[in-house]
Amino acid sequence: MDFQLSEEQRAFKEVARKFCQKEVPPVLAERAKTPEESAKVPLVVAMAPQLEELGIRNLTVPEKYGGLGQGFLTAAMLSEEFAYSGFPQVTTNWKWCLDFAAMASPELQDEFFPELVDNIAFCGGASMTEPSAIEDTHLPYNEPGAGIRTFAERDGDEWVINGGKAFCTTAASATHYILYARTVKDKPLTESVSAFLFPTDTEGFSIVRLNEFMGEPPDYNADTALDDARIPERYLLGELNKGYPCLGRLSRASIIVHHAGIIGAMQQMYEYTLDFTRGYVQGGKPIFEHKNVGPLIMEMAVQIESLRLVTYRAAWEYDQSDRTQLNPMYFDIANALQKSVQMKVITNLLEACGNAAVIKDHPFEKFIRKMMISLHSGSARNMNLIRLMQVADDLRPTGAL
Repeated sequence: MDFQLSEEQRAFKEVARKFCQKEVPPVLAERAKTPEESAKVPLVVAMAPQLEELGIRNLTVPEKYGGLGQGFLTAAMLSEEFAYSGFPQVTTNWKWCLDFAAMASPELQDEFFPELVDNIAFCGGASMTEPSAIEDTHLPYNEPGAGIRTFAERDGDEWVINGGKAFCTTAASATHYILYARTVKDKPLTESVSAFLFPTDTEGFSIVRLNEFMGEPPDYNADTALDDARIPERYLLGELNKGYPCLGRLSRASIIVHHAGIIGAMQQMYEYTLDFTRGYVQGGKPIFEHKNVGPLIMEMAVQIESLRLVTYRAAWEYDQSDRTQLNPMYFDIANALQKSVQMKVITNLLEACGNAAVIKDHPFEKFIRKMMISLHSGSARNMNLIRLMQVADDLRPTGAL
């Protein structure tokens, strides 16, 4: 088993790290002056020219269309690097392009990827959740009519879509969604959902509400409505009525890239906490050297590194697999572990740093808030454990490898 990164991956990490150190902080500082307005333009859109100049805006676009052709593992590693600097949103388009490439026909890729490469304002988003269909998009209540209710009906050489979506990513800035809708009304979710490429300038599409997240700086997702929205028949992604398996595989893989960004934020806070406890003296020596503090800090490091290993393994599995037959085991392990590690890192930080952890002189408040808010992503921890019950035998000592 080889845990070494390729020369190309190491080069990407080095380029990303230098870029983050030099280019990202000034942009974040400028956006902080007008947080409400800046939040309505995702950072990945605002910094698209710099990412283009750096050469990684089209990181995951296939090489035949002018991209770099990288997979989920490289995207996850760079997600960690960018999140360490405060720019986790950079992965938005990378994840979208990987999902689109896995689902779209060769003809649709030939049509769309060149347009995407040339459009520096491109911003991809996901449109799957609905007010009455949230967790059951991850673990379906497989009853006819339950779950997704947005409906797409074929009319000649077009699809006519009606319904509404909730919590759509990239809010008002998305130019294209991968949208999931029912194409059969009276069958279970696993047999009746299809995926579509959906341009947001389609007539009949509207944003009905921007949902502001907790925390600083402000961030948003969107609730949307579709009223006789018509798209070409060829915008169907994958097989008709077979969209649910794609949703499960791709949402897990995309979440892994997102969670790699959370690892980057935790790594940054571990390093800050380590430096703080080494420099803060109590009882004649740095508190890091006290037996009730140092082990807490090192437990943070152990937890973060353990999560990094299983997260990268999950991303690697996706890149190596037949994506139509992906075993989701490592994705669910990583997603379940993610929640536990986040809470452990927060708890150890508070316990180790004491009063300093709740004083605004330090960045702990922002970090803790970010970690608590992000616990919602990737479905509930228990949901991942329920899914793992389906592959329990694969987790025997010889089975996991």
